[in-house]
Amino acid sequence: MSGKRPTDGSFIEKGQNIVGWLNFLVTENRQREIVDPQCEGLPADSTLRDVVMVVRADEAHHRDVNHFASDVHYQGHELKDSPAPIGYH
Repeated sequence: MSGKRPTDGSFIEKGQNIVGWLNFLVTENRQREIVDPQCEGLPADSTLRDVVMVVRADEAHHRDVNHFASDVHYQGHELKDSPAPIGYH
């Protein structure tokens, strides 16, 4: 979500780890810096709550897709031969 890896060089330079960095930004009320600017669909003034809501919606979509695929497999069909429900992509 932040676009940073736990081994990011900026952490080593500052003597921090990703948890320390997150805690620092939250205590400084700089939560917006936590979110990777490349996150699609989020305006620049998005809050951490906005990010969590988008991530949860994305996870729910993946859950639904995976359950659909599992149901098709359980019924003995090939996924490629089964039309996806409307809204799946």
